[in-house]
Amino acid sequence: MLRYFFLTKQGSPLSEKTRYYQQAVESLLDSDQKRALVRREDSGGLWELPDASAHRRVLNLASNDYLNLSHDSRLLEAVRGVSTTAAGSSRLLSGNLDYHLELESKLSGYLGGESALVFGAGYLANLAVLSALPSRNDVVFSDKLIHASAIDGIMLSRARHRRFRHNDTQHLESLLRDEQERISDGSKLFIVVESLYSMDGDFAPLSEISELAESFNAILVVDEAHAIGVIGPEGRGLVASLGLQERVDVITGTLSKALAAYGGFAVCRAHIREYLINSARPFIYNTALPPMQAVAASVALDLLCKNGTSGLCQNGTLGSQLLERAESMRKFLSDRGIPTLASASQIIPIPMPDAARAVLLASRMAERGILTPAIRAPTVPKGSERLRLSLTLAHTVSHLEEVADALAEEIDSISGKGT
Repeated sequence: MLRYFFLTKQGSPLSEKTRYYQQAVESLLDSDQKRALVRREDSGGLWELPDASAHRRVLNLASNDYLNLSHDSRLLEAVRGVSTTAAGSSRLLSGNLDYHLELESKLSGYLGGESALVFGAGYLANLAVLSALPSRNDVVFSDKLIHASAIDGIMLSRARHRRFRHNDTQHLESLLRDEQERISDGSKLFIVVESLYSMDGDFAPLSEISELAESFNAILVVDEAHAIGVIGPEGRGLVASLGLQERVDVITGTLSKALAAYGGFAVCRAHIREYLINSARPFIYNTALPPMQAVAASVALDLLCKNGTSGLCQNGTLGSQLLERAESMRKFLSDRGIPTLASASQIIPIPMPDAARAVLLASRMAERGILTPAIRAPTVPKGSERLRLSLTLAHTVSHLEEVADALAEEIDSISGKGT
C-alpha cells in the first residue's frame, strides 16, 4: 500500500497510464462542463440551517422530493420499526422478503397493472427492462430525450435503435413504417418514451403514441419516474390519467422522487414479470432492495391512497397542489420576461445562452441561498443549456415569488441590463 502511494505521487507508470483521465477532466473545466460533488447540509426542498451558517434558510430547487415526504414523521416512524438494514442477498437466493412483495402488490394496484417487480434503483429498472425484453433482431424506437438509463438498457440489448425527434409522432410513424418494411419475421418493435420529461418538464403525447404502438404491434414502454404521485386525479401518473393502462405494456418508475424512498419498479403483465425475473441481469445479480426503503415507499403509497390499493385515493390533493404552485411560478417568471420552454409540470427549465452563463447564474443564486442547478451537456444537448427548477411542496408561493425576483435580478446583472 505504501509503495502504491509513493509510485502514484512521484508520477510513476501508473499515473502515466491514467493521464488521459486527468486531461479529460481539465478539458471539461475549460469548457464549463466539469461537475463536482458539493457537500450539502440537508435534503428536501427547504433547509433550516444553524445560525452560524451564511444562510439560515436555503431554498433547494434541485430536489425531486416532490411531495415533501422525505421528512414526513409517518415514513420515518415506519422505517424505525424495520428489524433489518439489508436483504442480504439477491431475491432469487434468500432476499425475497415480505417487504418487497407487499410493495409490489401496492404498486401494481395503484398503477392499475397486473403485477409489479421492484429493483434496487430507478436506473436499474430501466436498465433491466430494456436490456432484457428487446433482443438483437428487434428494433427500439425512442424519443431523443429519454433518460440515460433507458439508453444504456437499449444499448445492452443489442437491438437496432432508432431515435425520433422529441414528441414528434409523425417522425415516429415514419420510422416505424421504414423499419416495418425491412425487419425479419419474428422481430419485435418497441417504443420507449417518458410520460413527463425530466429536463423539459413537458408531457409525451401518449394517446397518439399508444395508437401508433397498436397499429404497428409495438411493445410500448413508458417511464413514469417524474409523474408518479403528481400527475393525474389520483397521482397515478399520465398513463392512468389518460386511461391507457391496457395499451401500455410496461410502466417503469422510481421510488426516489414523489415516494421519498429509493429503488425502482416495473409494472407489467404477470408473464413479463416472470420473464424479467429469469432474464434481467440487473435483477438476478443484484442484492435485493433494502427493507427500509421498501417500507418507506409502501407507507408513501398508503398516504396517497386512503385504503392502500383499493383505488379510493385522496383525489390527488398533494399532486394538484404542487401543479398549482408550478403554474404560479411560471406566471411569476413570465411576468419578469423569463421563458420556461414548454414546461407544464413541477419541472421548470430556464434556457441559457451557453454553459458559462448557466454556471454563473447558478452560482449567483447559490450565494443568495437558492439552489438552481445548471444543466449542461451531456445531460441536455449542447446549445440547450439551462437552469432546472424542481418544485416541491416545501416551497410556498411566497418562496417561489422570491426565487423569480432573484432570477430576474441576476439575469439582468449577467446580461448587463442592471448596469
